[in-house]
Amino acid sequence: MTRYFVALALTIGVEALVLAALARFARAPLRPLLLASGCINLVTHPLANLAYTGTPASFVAVEAAVVAAEALLFAWLLRPGLARALLWSAVANGASMALSPLLAAG
Repeated sequence: MTRYFVALALTIGVEALVLAALARFARAPLRPLLLASGCINLVTHPLANLAYTGTPASFVAVEAAVVAAEALLFAWLLRPGLARALLWSAVANGASMALSPLLAAG
């Protein structure tokens, strides 16, 4: 259980850093973006962990579903437009996804 919460905290932290950089570049409001990201991750992260079966195909399918779901939630909550919401979701999740092998090895 502790490993899960470490993974969740790292996901939220890494994605917050990435989104902060994107917000600065795009001159988007930072606080609403970070608050939305944290809340969205509290929904999608546990669902992704339940859906993941341990296979590479499952990993790809779950990550694609998470990117799509988070983009839709960003678009609904913050109204940045679907393209920008998809960019935020894909880049943030790509960064946190890159950490997943480190967590699995730990």
